[in-house]
Amino acid sequence: MTASYRALREGSDLIPLVVHPTDRVTFTDGTKAPYGSAATATADGLTLRCGRTTVLIRWEVPRPASLTATPTTFLRDGARRAHALRIPHGARSA
Repeated sequence: MTASYRALREGSDLIPLVVHPTDRVTFTDGTKAPYGSAATATADGLTLRCGRTTVLIRWEVPRPASLTATPTTFLRDGARRAHALRIPHGARSA
């Protein structure tokens, strides 16, 4: 899936991710984002490895993105925790 848009002002995109303690999250600059904590990196993407599945999230140029854990957990075991991926962006004219 590819998302594209034009923004009149600077802002940030927010992408919710549900992460299990055994998942591995790494920004493209090599910064690891440990489960349940916060991490920031100047990168142009993020990789989420869930068992044998890999999810790649990429953006156009390196930006100071962050991944922050929330207190929200999912499923009966409560191990899957919501994390918020924030990617800042500048304004683009039409």
